[in-house]
Amino acid sequence: MIKIELDESTRTEIEQLHWKWFESKYSGKQKKYFHKHVLERQLQITEKDLKTIVVGRFDSPYFQNLFQKLKARNNSVKTKKYYESWTKRIENIFKYESFRDNKKDWNSYIFFSKLKINVCPYCNREYTFTIKKDENAEMKRIVAPEIDHFFPQSEYPYLSCSLYNMIPSCHICNHGKREFGEGILYPYDDGFDKDVIFRAKFNSVIPNNSNFFNVSNAQIFFKAKGCKLFDTPQSICSKCLKVQKSIKTFHLEEIYNEHKIELQNLFTRYRNYSKPKIDEITRLILNEKVHLDNLGLNETQKNDLYQKIANTYTKCIKHNILGFPLGADDKQYPLRKFKEDIIEQLDNTVKKMFEEAQK
Repeated sequence: MIKIELDESTRTEIEQLHWKWFESKYSGKQKKYFHKHVLERQLQITEKDLKTIVVGRFDSPYFQNLFQKLKARNNSVKTKKYYESWTKRIENIFKYESFRDNKKDWNSYIFFSKLKINVCPYCNREYTFTIKKDENAEMKRIVAPEIDHFFPQSEYPYLSCSLYNMIPSCHICNHGKREFGEGILYPYDDGFDKDVIFRAKFNSVIPNNSNFFNVSNAQIFFKAKGCKLFDTPQSICSKCLKVQKSIKTFHLEEIYNEHKIELQNLFTRYRNYSKPKIDEITRLILNEKVHLDNLGLNETQKNDLYQKIANTYTKCIKHNILGFPLGADDKQYPLRKFKEDIIEQLDNTVKKMFEEAQK
């Protein structure tokens, strides 16, 4: 899972647009009735709290208190009896469909395009781009990610239009998660980052003289850094509990083990173009491009400059050879974390083998 990164200018813009849209939905007697007979009576949400509900961030103390209060209310006998009735009334007030299908200047499609989320944050496997419709086209269609409500509408109808309750996701993750999202990582707050990494375990010996190795029997799994996530469940930290639940909820290990063709591709490229080969190619390029002896540098300066240039070329060549999108920089793309983590594992293995050979 990857974190949805938002800078403050983007946050400010989308919060202002979303609140302006929501406020415009209610006026006069309708707004007064809305607050008095539904929000205040059934949810104990005052008018001044409404903006927090619609555009507030879930890590605020207000939401923590609200969740606890409503959970206790939902467990009461009276609430159970009238649950369906008041849930429908609340759904009609916030009415997520009115945001999703709005034809004017603010809707879910515009929202997601401003987020600039390129891939599903839950699985990091599928693109979640947004394509705006062409008003002059005969077929007026929009391509956009599916919308997952992190807190499901069936249990939290008052959050159906909350800005930070809507997660752009792929079809598989949206429908696979359904109502079982409690206790998983929240993409606006956290992701796997470097704390949780992909690893591949090979169940047979890799031949030294072969550039091709069948990985059909390899096992792709997750490993937690700095925490014994899978070894001692009794000592799992709060984030690791969410990580474990996220992996299980989205069936990430099972799904990624169906991507062994990507593992095969990475491994084969890595074997064919090992670091010594990349360094050799880099040196040939540098000999043509740079004549360090003509720059008037001493030996230390020449070595430092050569190392910097070599590192730059090596990274570019390595990304090209191993199939990374050139020019992607820090942008997310499908399977990015998987590829980077497996290559890190291969690098570490090669380094360890070299060190042992030197002993």
